[in-house]
Amino acid sequence: MPQVVRDRALAQQFDRDGYVAVPMLEPHEVAELLEALARLDPADAWAPDGSGPAMNSYHCSFLDRDKTYKRAAYALLAKSFDGVIARYLDDFRALSANFYVKPTGQGLIPVHQNWPVLDSLDATSVTVWCPLVDVDARNGTLHVVPGSHKLLPHIEGPGSLSYFSDYRDALDEHLVALSAPAGHGFIFDDSIVHGSPDNRASDPRIAVQITCIPTAARPVFYFRTDETFELIDADVDFYLDNSVDDLVARSDAWESRARVASRNRQVDKREFTQLLDRKRRGGSPRQGLWARLFGTDRTVIAS
Repeated sequence: MPQVVRDRALAQQFDRDGYVAVPMLEPHEVAELLEALARLDPADAWAPDGSGPAMNSYHCSFLDRDKTYKRAAYALLAKSFDGVIARYLDDFRALSANFYVKPTGQGLIPVHQNWPVLDSLDATSVTVWCPLVDVDARNGTLHVVPGSHKLLPHIEGPGSLSYFSDYRDALDEHLVALSAPAGHGFIFDDSIVHGSPDNRASDPRIAVQITCIPTAARPVFYFRTDETFELIDADVDFYLDNSVDDLVARSDAWESRARVASRNRQVDKREFTQLLDRKRRGGSPRQGLWARLFGTDRTVIAS
């Protein structure tokens, strides 16, 4: 597999746990970014009430309806974190970039996996996640299930439930809260199981999330169609021009690349725990599942 994290020791930790903690921004860079953030003007005024199509009670740039703001946020964050990406990742680039702001008393992000954005589920995209304030469990920091990356060849996204949806609320025993000072963040595999609770502190919790892909990759959006997924070309402009509610209906403007058979399936909590235990002991549950469930056939259905 191609290398993701440059540093060898960090790469070993990333492969084992699915994430690493690294310093990203100096204090003056955090201050400058917060000042720039204050000059932006999203449609939800940083405080959505949960009534939108995503029912979110936190601000996320992608979920905002103001496309001018979305482009400004992406440009600001891509520029601000270009050096961070180059420092830690081996020839990666930013695909999407978001401010996440949790007002006090709200902001729950249910446990989930990020949407896959590469045309092979064996490939790795990552998230660069950096708080702009000190974070801990009290103000709704990132929580992850260590070692839960690449357990199954599952595609989560619009119209596609997580494979653990039946016991999502019972995963608390596996979640670890990632505390960090402002400017120190985490790089994690997008297939890791993660989420975050409400912000119970008195001040907003502000963080940056950037999806990163190999520089040469042609990213895709997996659009669910019955028992298949259509792979839609989806580079930077796709996420700036489309809103989350645009992604539930097929647009004629989208460029199709291929179709793949859906291999999604629900996994009960006992099997999830077994897969996780095996992964932590050094096994490769996902590779084994490919062979056991689907043989060696990973055929792409040409569009």
